[in-house]
Amino acid sequence: MQANFLLAFICFAAAAVIAQVVPNVEQLKAQSLQKRDEDLMEPVFKNLPSKDYDYIMYQLKQLQIAKGNVSKCDQCKNKMRFVKKLIDEKPEKAHLTTLMMYKDCVLSTTPYMYCTIGNFFVTTKAYTDKKFDQKFESGIDGYEVVDFLDNDFLDFLGRFNTSDEFDLEYYCHAQMGSCDLPDLEAVVDSFNIESWWPEKKPQHYSEPKYNKTNRERFNVLHMSDAHIQFTYEQGTEAKCSQLVCGLTKSFNKKLVEQNYNFTSAFAADNPNKSPKDFKFSFYPDAHYDGQKYVKGEYYDFPKSRGWNFNFQPATVFGAYLSDTPEILVNNSLIEMAKMHKDKNFEFALYNGDTAEHDLQSVTVDLVKSEEIRTFKTMRQYLNGIPVLPSMGNHDTAPYGLLAPLRLDYNNSYRWNNDEMVDVWIGNEWFKQSEKQTMKDHYAAFSYETERGLKVITLNSNTYYQSNTWRFLNASSDPDLFGGWKFLVDELIESEKKNQRVWISAHVPPNKDDVMPIDSLIFQKIVQRFAPYTIANLYYGHTHNDQKIVAYSDAKSPKPNQPITSAWVIQSLTPFGNHNPAFRYYEVEDESFNIMNSFNYYTKLNETYVNGGEEPVWEYEYSARAAYDPNNEWPVSAPLNATFWDKFAISKMKDPTNIKFNQMYTDYQYRFSPYTPNCTHPSGKNITTSCYVNNYCNAANLDIVSVEECMKK
Repeated sequence: MQANFLLAFICFAAAAVIAQVVPNVEQLKAQSLQKRDEDLMEPVFKNLPSKDYDYIMYQLKQLQIAKGNVSKCDQCKNKMRFVKKLIDEKPEKAHLTTLMMYKDCVLSTTPYMYCTIGNFFVTTKAYTDKKFDQKFESGIDGYEVVDFLDNDFLDFLGRFNTSDEFDLEYYCHAQMGSCDLPDLEAVVDSFNIESWWPEKKPQHYSEPKYNKTNRERFNVLHMSDAHIQFTYEQGTEAKCSQLVCGLTKSFNKKLVEQNYNFTSAFAADNPNKSPKDFKFSFYPDAHYDGQKYVKGEYYDFPKSRGWNFNFQPATVFGAYLSDTPEILVNNSLIEMAKMHKDKNFEFALYNGDTAEHDLQSVTVDLVKSEEIRTFKTMRQYLNGIPVLPSMGNHDTAPYGLLAPLRLDYNNSYRWNNDEMVDVWIGNEWFKQSEKQTMKDHYAAFSYETERGLKVITLNSNTYYQSNTWRFLNASSDPDLFGGWKFLVDELIESEKKNQRVWISAHVPPNKDDVMPIDSLIFQKIVQRFAPYTIANLYYGHTHNDQKIVAYSDAKSPKPNQPITSAWVIQSLTPFGNHNPAFRYYEVEDESFNIMNSFNYYTKLNETYVNGGEEPVWEYEYSARAAYDPNNEWPVSAPLNATFWDKFAISKMKDPTNIKFNQMYTDYQYRFSPYTPNCTHPSGKNITTSCYVNNYCNAANLDIVSVEECMKK
């Protein structure tokens, strides 16, 4: 036993020495593990009975024949028809048909992750369980699991109408990128959703007449996209080549050179600080005890692994390509709690995406744990003020999926919405009597504040493009989940009693990952009920600080007028090269218009080299001062759609207005070191990407119009 222990110690010591002498040991190890994870489906095929494997390969060949030598669009449609027919004719082999489709996907030019996440929901998990007991013999047991969740896709295919040309083209456009977008206007018009509401009266083309002249003002907190990352680990690669970094499996495909020193990466992110003043933030035991920060002991990664073991080792509070370590979530909420003592927030909006981005490894249990921990922590730090949350596309497992309740025969997806409703009610944010109604609407709800404002929150997964279920009956059922009818009924009720409404959801309706039909339906709803009833819209998802202005219909009695606006909130997560941020609104009573917004952020790059100290939160800007620096807008007037049309949209539209567009972009990224440069190389205009990201996204509420703008 002593000999074995000595041998293990020698091997460990040798590995540590090698890590300091031979560069790329950590990178190569991570790459090999990633390759192993990507190949985990191969043993599934190899271990099938011969007749099953042969069936898959035979049908795979038949599928290639069925696709034919035609356009990509027709190939996609032929594929769906072939598979649907095969499942109908051989239902006992349906599971093998799905494996055949997976094989077809990975053999094509389709990216591997799309095959595993987009349609077939393959997840890989590696577990390491400590097996210590009271005896000297102890060890660690490691094992891996691959889940191939094909039942949902099979059920979808079984219900999918392959005889409907529109549905086929709609699916092949959105999911495969193979077809042009079919004629949406005709389909949306055929729904006749205008029959859902009474005709718009003349008084509804403007805001209501309010009773009070000097209306009180109050404050509302707004935050989104916590993306808490339980799997974050200090010392791992923070500048990786995968979707999200800061994981034990993270690596950079480019190998470091022998004389590389990771200090250069920290220096690049902190150009205003001398490397000689750097104090590395490697404190693996750092945590919060209540609101008290406990830094713990420094761990000397350079001493144990050398200066070139990673391009940029992850530090205490996260990185620009990682999600949010739990300690950063806590720190952010503590900062909000401090502000609450002074600003007295009456409630908070939270626009979802609580779980992390690591799509290949997230599990039901991990998503649930990250959500529950985050919501409980909000309750703890924010002193019980009501938080009105929405569900994001990452608040699901498998990713992005939500089945209509009437088709969710095995309750595959109710678990998450139902559990979150229970947590929110347990946090005393909602009444017990509202439980079943919230669950019946996929954790969406209508909430009335003490002042009389109605907040309607929607589950945007019902119109999210990665939700395969939404493609069922696309041309015949405009409201598969019932969410639009729920929204319209609530708006009609509010309109009758002159009540103002805020609408909140995770995904903005004009993003390229929403269902175009739903985007157009929502725009019709907004054009009907704004500006009289709908006061504001609120979203997250993009991680950017953005605005969207909605305009009246061109055929309206008051055509093409700004009628309401959307506030797209910054993210708490730094993922995507952002500095963490949040804001609060100064709101006018009765009208519930936004009079100003105040934005706060922290420079994450400074935490890399501050000796493990807490982030410093700074005031970033107020919307009124930033966008109307000359005080042209009346002090008593709200920051409504007309304000944003005048002081933002008109300036974004001018491609020569480099200064304004750069300011807007700076706010989107909160001045991170990776904020895009809007200046075209000619120096005379803004870049095309800046024009699209700014003007096209801000001036159009629906995705169809955004895409048309991008083509100009």
